[in-house]
Amino acid sequence: MSKETMNLQEGFQAAKITQGGVETKPRHAVMGWGFIAALLGALGYWLMGGPAPKLPSFNERPGLHESLGQKIAGILTVDIVRASTGLTEHYGPFRNTVVNEGETALRDCFIATSCTDVQAFKYHGIGTSSAAIAETDGGCTTELTTQYNPDSTRATGSQTNNGANVYRTVGTNTVDASATIEEFCLMATSTGAGTMWTRILTGTISLTSGDGLQTTYDLTIE
Repeated sequence: MSKETMNLQEGFQAAKITQGGVETKPRHAVMGWGFIAALLGALGYWLMGGPAPKLPSFNERPGLHESLGQKIAGILTVDIVRASTGLTEHYGPFRNTVVNEGETALRDCFIATSCTDVQAFKYHGIGTSSAAIAETDGGCTTELTTQYNPDSTRATGSQTNNGANVYRTVGTNTVDASATIEEFCLMATSTGAGTMWTRILTGTISLTSGDGLQTTYDLTIE
């Protein structure tokens, strides 16, 4: 027996799960058949003497832009360089959540004379909180302070493209005290409060003095 499941965070697809494996259908196909079924039902009701059916306007079609396959999505990968051995450990990828502050900064780029916040989303913050992500977050929940080297200063990431439609920033934070990392935040300032683009939970990553944590954030626009 098969069942239908919808997961909005994994490529906006509807997954049909069977005993033999996983088959995916584009979300627009699922939404398209639902729309056709509703329209046929309304027409049948009209033919039986009911009022003429009213087609939904563009604004009444929730998630239409998603159904057409448009998205802005980012992933984070993490590499630890151990001071004691020089060995590198790799974690990820982790999916991002673009928070309200980031969405507003991007929106304002289309109506403002400058886009300073968007251009400045290159400062890599890390923290110790595993609290659930909320779109109202304004930074790492519990960001490092004196564990950073230098103190209270986020790593400044490089800025480049990783393909025609991917923005990439890579930064490395070095710690001079032990810390258990649980979160990453991409900020528009190197110190203090500032606009945040995304906050990502990394799972538990234990660092000791001298370790370097390299974070690579790729933002895909398509």
